[in-house]
Amino acid sequence: MSRILFVDPIPESLDGLRRSLRAHRGTWDMHYSPSYQDARDHMAAETPADILVAAVENRNEESISFLAAMKEQHPKTVRFSVSSTSDDLLSLQSSSIAHQCLEKPYDTHELEILITRAFTLRERLQGCALRERLHDLDALPSLPALYRRIIEAINSTDTSIGEIAELLQQDISLSAKLLQIVNSAAIGLRNQVTDVAQAATLLGLEKISAMVLAVEVFSMVGQKALPPGFSLDALWSHSIRVAEGARTIAVDACDDRKAIDATFTAGLLHDVGLILLAANFPDELTESLRRAKTDETTLWEAERETFAATHAELGGYLLELWGLPDPIVEAITYHDIPSALPEEEYPSAVPKHGFTPLTGVHVANYFSADERQTAYGCVEGELDVLYMERTGYSAKLEDWLVLCHDT
Repeated sequence: MSRILFVDPIPESLDGLRRSLRAHRGTWDMHYSPSYQDARDHMAAETPADILVAAVENRNEESISFLAAMKEQHPKTVRFSVSSTSDDLLSLQSSSIAHQCLEKPYDTHELEILITRAFTLRERLQGCALRERLHDLDALPSLPALYRRIIEAINSTDTSIGEIAELLQQDISLSAKLLQIVNSAAIGLRNQVTDVAQAATLLGLEKISAMVLAVEVFSMVGQKALPPGFSLDALWSHSIRVAEGARTIAVDACDDRKAIDATFTAGLLHDVGLILLAANFPDELTESLRRAKTDETTLWEAERETFAATHAELGGYLLELWGLPDPIVEAITYHDIPSALPEEEYPSAVPKHGFTPLTGVHVANYFSADERQTAYGCVEGELDVLYMERTGYSAKLEDWLVLCHDT
């Protein structure tokens, strides 16, 4: 039975949850803690919860420190944060220590959907056929140290953008790469940006931190031999284009800043699994690319034949290990074939009931198919018509194509 721990110092909130979730008592083992100390004691004394749903507030340091401690002490527990404010700093802090972030008031049915979704996503990722091979090779990288330091700085309430920029500027090669990206045509800034502090101010910490993580991920290839014709520069160009296209789609589809930022991050990192394959299994990836070209099939189908897994699943597994938010992990895991998302288990969660980053990344990736084919001679994926029809977004495709091309 799935174990879920709810923590909220407001008694009325806990009572409301008890009443609303009564129907799940036969399928979920639920415990309700009225304080963070009670929750700490419960996690220490009992088998740790599979999912933790904790209230956090921007003027309550105990709530943030509790969730951060749970991340450190119980990394396998899926963490949800629930706040009663849309404060930007709190949102950044929460997103760095929680897999899901909710704001009060929220529909309890929405919480049920997200909990079910979290369990389903992890079942999919645990079944990734390549994860054991990478563990055996000791080839799964840790969360990049600089990115971790930036997130820790963001979590410090008195940190300024200037101080974040100082952290970035300590790494000269990373700073240079960031400025190259920021000044690329894909980002679309009107004036040349000459320093990292200016870039952070113009783009915001969420976007900059996503770019830092992407730069760090691309650099983990090091001096390893890559498959013939495999170009990291081409993959960079493709990733930036997908990120900006996905963000453009998200801005048109919703007014949720968290969803928009998550969509950009997911677009930038959607091919992280391809980098892992290129760095660790170059011969087998070469075979996948050859098979995709000669059989005129998609890359993910060829990967399935070669690896019994896809680069999307592998990328999702890595980012789930790193603790990135579930909407980002989900978008990366399913970006080639979103209809594989088992919506029958939570039908109200499909994007027609609210935009998700998965839609933006899938469509933007499809719009960028030509450049991927030019770079590698094969198509990564095709438009998932079933998914688009099921979610009700088919009618938006032409509008989104125009918007992405105008960006």
